[in-house]
Amino acid sequence: MNIKGKAFLYTCVCAAVLAGCSGKSGTTGPNDDDSQDSSSSYSKSNDKDGSSSSGKSDNSSGSNSNGSSGSTDDTSSSSTSDSNSSSGSESSQKRTQDDYLNPDIEYGELKDPRDGSVYKTVKIGIQTWMAQNLDLKTEESSESRYNCGKLYTWGEAVDLSRPFNTYCSTTDVFNYKGICPDGWHLPQVHDWNILVNYVKKQGYTDIGAALKSNRNGAWPEDSTATDAFGFSAVYGGYVSYAGVYVTYGSVGHTESCYWFAEEDGPSFSENYAREICFSKGGAGGGGGTFKEQKNFVRCVKNYDIDEGATPAPKAGSVYDSVANTLTDLRDNKVYKTTQIVDQVWMAENLVYVTEGGYADKGVGSKCTSGIVDSVYSCYYRWNAALDVPSGNMMEKVEVPEKPQGLCPSGWHIPSKNEFEHLYENIGKNVADISSVSGWRSINNFEPATGFNLYPLGYYIACGFEDYSYTGLWTAENDSSTGGAYMFSSGTSMRSSDIAKRKYLPVRCIRDEGATPIEFTDFGTYTDTRDDKVYRTTKIGEDTWMADNMNYIDTTSLLKKGSVCYDSTDSNCTTYGRLYTWNAATLGGTEQGVCPSGWHVSTRTDWDNLEKAVNNTAKIGTLLKATRLWKEIAYPKNEFGFTAIPAGYYDGKFAGLGTSAQFWTSTIVSDSSAFYYSISNANTVLEKFAKSKTVARSVRCVKNKE
Repeated sequence: MNIKGKAFLYTCVCAAVLAGCSGKSGTTGPNDDDSQDSSSSYSKSNDKDGSSSSGKSDNSSGSNSNGSSGSTDDTSSSSTSDSNSSSGSESSQKRTQDDYLNPDIEYGELKDPRDGSVYKTVKIGIQTWMAQNLDLKTEESSESRYNCGKLYTWGEAVDLSRPFNTYCSTTDVFNYKGICPDGWHLPQVHDWNILVNYVKKQGYTDIGAALKSNRNGAWPEDSTATDAFGFSAVYGGYVSYAGVYVTYGSVGHTESCYWFAEEDGPSFSENYAREICFSKGGAGGGGGTFKEQKNFVRCVKNYDIDEGATPAPKAGSVYDSVANTLTDLRDNKVYKTTQIVDQVWMAENLVYVTEGGYADKGVGSKCTSGIVDSVYSCYYRWNAALDVPSGNMMEKVEVPEKPQGLCPSGWHIPSKNEFEHLYENIGKNVADISSVSGWRSINNFEPATGFNLYPLGYYIACGFEDYSYTGLWTAENDSSTGGAYMFSSGTSMRSSDIAKRKYLPVRCIRDEGATPIEFTDFGTYTDTRDDKVYRTTKIGEDTWMADNMNYIDTTSLLKKGSVCYDSTDSNCTTYGRLYTWNAATLGGTEQGVCPSGWHVSTRTDWDNLEKAVNNTAKIGTLLKATRLWKEIAYPKNEFGFTAIPAGYYDGKFAGLGTSAQFWTSTIVSDSSAFYYSISNANTVLEKFAKSKTVARSVRCVKNKE
């Protein structure tokens, strides 16, 4: 059981790598005269004045070419030697924080005017950190048993006497001061991630070792520390939420932790806050803990997180409309694409991140997999998605038409209007752009578009939130919010305005759009009875007419047994005639109203058609025409059948634009016969046995020789 009372629920990129590797040096810890007192309640020791300091320079931002690190030769052996000297006799000697600094680093200085304390500072990349833990005495602060700064509850660290907006809110700001001196701030998640990313880029894989002090037994049982950058993290334990000072090795704990400015959450934010821990051998972690726990504070100087950042490279891309793929030449990532009427969308979320840009991983972007069906996805702040500086998160940005943002060349961040157009193209049926599974409420979707939208929620620094939703950024924005479309339970979508600080997935849309897919491989047949020309299409072994029959003569059977929809002649031109079964078959003949050499479709013909299409779940979609349907779910007409919603007549007209019904010559009884139906409400082909008196469409099939 974790003495802190809560398992680490979230592991950010920095938390996973700050833990150093295990080592053996046989120490009891820096001045660890209380290391066996793991269960006693903590009582304060005498305060030290915290003002002593030493260093090689009073340059406030001194650094060498490695950001701030000096030579690290023989640091492991010197650490072991120093650690081994931490005997019982030495433990009575109280060290100061200066004793743990790296003598090969040029440190700056910061004087806190509140109490006169002087701290060493170190510049690492674009950041300047305090190289020592904050030592400001407050009403509830606790003294470290290792003489390495004060320990604070989260409430003290963020200074709840001031108005505080958590990282999860829509009104938060960068550089939140908290308990830190003026011009400095309590680190947020992105601050630690920027630090970790920088250390990684300098070639260090053990981030914890690179940031931990290796002087004077700063870390018990750890000979791996190098303190390559002068961060000089020192082991100091923590005070549990129950008031117990957790010393080295007590109940297996070897971590020393620092507060984030963020609460933990969103589910736990009332009682928990975020921390980052250094430890021996990975025993520590990063995540949430009780706000009443007492941790150390390291302050970082206010800075522009975009210092030195550049826009993403504008490399090319390759779109293959046949294979439905997009290759992003910046990283050669291949994305699936889908054409939905006149739009071409990425069928996967964007996963491109920058190095030294506005969408660096862990800062402007977060990437993860396994939230739903092991789908890998990246999440971006609005400014990162648009590839503009973070300063624009608090002011409105003038966005050009079709802004490329972080998308591949030739693609752009969609506008709200383009999402609205998508909504119309899918017939307002959001299930048709959803993934087959993963949604909490429904898991048996049969989406017709290939858009494949998963419920991946969104990310705030407190963690991932609400997997019944997902959201996608749009190009619109205001001073602190960006436009987005939110998708709920796979069945609804709505326009929204989301805080630019939140992280949402991105789907890119092609600049050029597309021409709606149309079947073109038609044959033709001219009915010599009235010289009307019908298109034909071969499906499997059968040749079908691709237009509804539109023949009438002067016989009473056809004059009384057929009709144009709404009794309007122009509807016969567009949709064909509607026939009762007797009129369609001319009283029960095989040829019926069809031309010589053709016959009214039979049940067997439809069975053969279904076998040829070989897609029971989507056959209706594949047979539908790309026009005339109302609220249709992306018809494809892949086989040229061109089913049009001509409706029917059963004493009154109904179904125009929503229903296509085709008689067969196959009877069920004296009063009923089979017909096949395709509707806008689903993607299948349905068979019914109904009254012969209803007027429906007729399709003719060519006789086989």
